[in-house]
Amino acid sequence: MFTKEEFIPQEANRWLFIAAPAIAMVGALMTSVVIPWAHPILVNGLEFKFQAADLNIGVLYVFGVVSLGVYGVMLGGWSSNNKYALMAAVRSSSQMISYEIAMGLAMLAILMSSGSLSLNDIVEQQSGMRWNVFYQPLAFLIFLVCSFAESNRMPFDLPESESELVGGYHTEYSSMKLGLFLFSEYVHMFISSAIISTLFFGGYSYPGMDWMANHFPIWATALITVQYPEVKRDIAAIWRGRHVLKRDDEGRERCTACGLCALACPAEAITMVAAERTADQRHLYREEKYAAVYEIDMIRCIYCGLCEEACPKEAIFLTPELTKPETDRQKFIYGKDVLVERMDQRID
Repeated sequence: MFTKEEFIPQEANRWLFIAAPAIAMVGALMTSVVIPWAHPILVNGLEFKFQAADLNIGVLYVFGVVSLGVYGVMLGGWSSNNKYALMAAVRSSSQMISYEIAMGLAMLAILMSSGSLSLNDIVEQQSGMRWNVFYQPLAFLIFLVCSFAESNRMPFDLPESESELVGGYHTEYSSMKLGLFLFSEYVHMFISSAIISTLFFGGYSYPGMDWMANHFPIWATALITVQYPEVKRDIAAIWRGRHVLKRDDEGRERCTACGLCALACPAEAITMVAAERTADQRHLYREEKYAAVYEIDMIRCIYCGLCEEACPKEAIFLTPELTKPETDRQKFIYGKDVLVERMDQRID
């Protein structure tokens, strides 16, 4: 249709005539922004969502954007300066507005049962075959009929009505402007199907998804390469010293959770949470305060040794031992289970 002849009626409103098909197409495409297409996946510790925008008012967004399609149809008929196109635009816009009311009432039942306007929350609540179509079958039928009306499918194809109004609201359109009007209807069909699946059929939660995840985790996970390359190669050790939290002669931890090591670290690689020592912990910690949580992100660490110099109790020490090679980022975050030295391997 790009190669077809394009013309604009002489008495038409030129700018509105051009903008109308663009409004119809953009309104149809913008609806897909809030639809969750798949379950989020984790790649190297980062969560990726198959959803452009996870809005907590996703349902209201859908209704707001769908209502914009009326402007494209109405402007297309009015700007053509053609009485047949205008009559078709009036009939089409009245049909779309009327069925949007019924569609909103049908969706209201889903919102009351789910208690959320987020499409992602509605999908999560339907996992395990708890589909809304079983609890709200009448709402599903009403929503389905309204979807046919919104996308101008039979028997709701009054906007075009070739036998009565020549070609409908797009009578004066040609080339790709006409194509945008026609294609926007097919986009509406696709988006309507996706929204029906999201609201009534569990979205991406296919039947037996939880059972598959428990019994066949490989089949239930996303078919992507989480770690590249898939066949892991040998990684050379990091030629730096590993950190050790030292003990005293009685086996108690020297660290007093003063926080100077975390303040001195230029890479902000140290995370520490202090706690008060209890009476039954006197044999574990030397001072009244101790580090309940002590973690070092070895990826961020630059091995400058400032933490060792800042410690007033000489509780942290950089050994000549090599840091172990890993392929998982999370394994480079060393906690107390790795950092605190063993009594049989004490460093003087």
